[in-house]
Amino acid sequence: MQADIEHVALVDVWHYSRIAAGLSMSPGAMLSAIVAGVVGRTLSRRNPRIVVSLGALAVVAAALWLALALSPHPQLWTMWLPVGLLAGLGMGAVSTGVSSAAALSVEPPPKPQPAQR
Repeated sequence: MQADIEHVALVDVWHYSRIAAGLSMSPGAMLSAIVAGVVGRTLSRRNPRIVVSLGALAVVAAALWLALALSPHPQLWTMWLPVGLLAGLGMGAVSTGVSSAAALSVEPPPKPQPAQR
């Protein structure tokens, strides 16, 4: 869905090239990767529900901000970049938090018993 918004807003409305539109999305994607690494290391000390909930709130806030502030006039620095960073922060937390919660909910396999003679 975000790729559709990128195409419509940046390419069709703001008349950015596809390369410029893609580059404008890169900071949020890079922040998402950084947040995912940090969240992955800290989840052993924190509850994954808190991390996933806060990440989801960040994604919802970014979507609301985008829905309320998107205009036909280019606002790369004042709206698009901050919204992308907020969405990237949220997506990094949600994706790693959900994956970690799923992995932590599985019981480890039983240890094999040594063969008796």
